[in-house]
Amino acid sequence: MSQPTNTSAFVPTGSTVTFNEDGSMNVVPPSGWMYIGFNTGGSYHEEALNAGICISCDCESGTGGCSPFLVSDTMGGCAPTGGCTLCCMTVSGITSGFEYASGGFINTSAIAAIINQSDTIPAPFSAMNDSTLVQSTITSYINSIYGGGTPPSVPVVDGVMTAPAGYTLAFVNILGRAVIIPVPNADFDEAVDAGGATASCSCNSGTCTLQSGPPVQCSSDCGGTCTLCSSAGGSITYSANCYLC
Repeated sequence: MSQPTNTSAFVPTGSTVTFNEDGSMNVVPPSGWMYIGFNTGGSYHEEALNAGICISCDCESGTGGCSPFLVSDTMGGCAPTGGCTLCCMTVSGITSGFEYASGGFINTSAIAAIINQSDTIPAPFSAMNDSTLVQSTITSYINSIYGGGTPPSVPVVDGVMTAPAGYTLAFVNILGRAVIIPVPNADFDEAVDAGGATASCSCNSGTCTLQSGPPVQCSSDCGGTCTLCSSAGGSITYSANCYLC
């Protein structure tokens, strides 16, 4: 079941999900997870560790309805029913009441390491740029690879990052999100590690474009599924799904 990116949310495995009588859905994450994000005015906010969110759905165009859903225990959001043509999702903190325009869960217990190709980890999102914990985790990982030295600068050019000679754009687990970091080829195992020579964003209905970070992320006008992808030799080597919340 594929839902539009603008009405989908990542749900950490092991979350407690409750469908409420008012038609909303509560998501309480397992231990170690935290929700962060922005409101419509661009103000950054962090929920308390292990605190949950409430997903509400409204049909803003058409005659049908708009209801919360949960798929495979890892993706939730809002889906149109009947003749609804614009199904919109609202996310708010259960305890704080803070209303988010965008955001997501991060795993404060995750160990920073290159992702295995068989792992399924969601893409980063814009609020991570404002998180002190995220930025310090990225810095610590880079220091562990480069010994306090400076990694190569890899700009985004026309929506694509290209690794310089001798480096690979690796997907690194940063607080439960697949963050692209350039690493020396000597620290990357092509047989098992996730990453490639280039990185970009892909959308199956609309557009989503790679934006500078850290971490780099997809800016989406995608009406379907937007993914952050790495490629090598013209083939996609790993992809991470993007979510609004």
